[in-house]
Amino acid sequence: MLRLTIAVVVALISLFQATQPASPTTQPGDQTGLGPLDVRGDPAAADQTKERLEKELPEINFNAIPTVDVFEFLADVTKIHIEVDWDVLSKAGVKKELPVTLRVRNLPLRTVIEQLVSDMNAESKERVRYVIDGDHVTISTEKALSRK
Repeated sequence: MLRLTIAVVVALISLFQATQPASPTTQPGDQTGLGPLDVRGDPAAADQTKERLEKELPEINFNAIPTVDVFEFLADVTKIHIEVDWDVLSKAGVKKELPVTLRVRNLPLRTVIEQLVSDMNAESKERVRYVIDGDHVTISTEKALSRK
């Protein structure tokens, strides 16, 4: 099992070190609630972040892993800074320890984040969204993100 985990991490690191650009499929201000609420900050950095969000992850397999650990893992292996506003989210009813069970293959990081945000919405009193903010992704409530 440890060899498999190491192999997946090595594959993910190699994948994200590649420089193949991909075209984003969601637009800022997306009203479906799945794409980023907004793209802001340095435009060049935001474009690079959008490209990196489109890189496919070979395999993700989480079994009842706390959400906080899932986001930390994704940030570590993809080298994308993912900022989760746990203070605001906890007030909205989303717990860091919310267990994530997710098994997917060959999906872009963007889609994985959107699935996690969707799961967080099921627990939240307020709508949870994410924004691309220059060189990082911020996850919080829609209300809090609109104020920033």
